[in-house]
Amino acid sequence: MRCPSCQRCWGVSGKTRKCPHCGTQVGDDVQIVSTADTAAELQREVAIANMPEKLRKEMEEKLPKAVEVNENPSASQLFACIRIAAIDDVIHLERLAGALRGKG
Repeated sequence: MRCPSCQRCWGVSGKTRKCPHCGTQVGDDVQIVSTADTAAELQREVAIANMPEKLRKEMEEKLPKAVEVNENPSASQLFACIRIAAIDDVIHLERLAGALRGKG
């Protein structure tokens, strides 16, 4: 998730309402940058998201990626991404894109 106030990212399991970096209360408008299935994947995604943009591409190439791209996701995987992206039964494109990126 990316804080709308300080723009820093952090990982979360479930719903969170407070940025651990600046303490800002966040709502449903918080940006989902990516999702991860394991702690190692989460650590990698948060580290890359918090890097300056100029370094991100280089570090993404250097850091090992434990997740393979799934070109044929199952219906349950797609449904999980849709659930992550929905706020009050409305699916937001940016949130869906982040969820899909995270699921590979």
